[in-house]
Amino acid sequence: MSKMYYPLYGCIEQKVAIVPLKISIASDASVSSFVGKGVESVTKSATGEYTVVLKDFYNKLLSAQLSVLGTGIVVVNPQIKSEDVAAKSVVILTHNGTAVADTEVALELQVSLVVTKSSVA
Repeated sequence: MSKMYYPLYGCIEQKVAIVPLKISIASDASVSSFVGKGVESVTKSATGEYTVVLKDFYNKLLSAQLSVLGTGIVVVNPQIKSEDVAAKSVVILTHNGTAVADTEVALELQVSLVVTKSSVA
């Protein structure tokens, strides 16, 4: 029987890391600030689209959780558009329920990326 290594929450994957990130978005939809250990930059790249550049390379994205905090009426559904953690990039979209759209109120996106550095399947 092979030895299994469960270093994080009973995870079967090896070398798992959680990359937490808070993105503050202004009412004009620009990135006003971000806080995230392991994150190099966050920029607005198109309407309702934000590119997150990670400080390190990873083999794969295991999961992502996104949530929105804000005051007033916040009608934004964040989602992952694309990811290439091997190239240190994750693209997040803000969606208004009908189409990709910029936010009209200031809000905070909370993101949690679960990634692995292991190439073992």
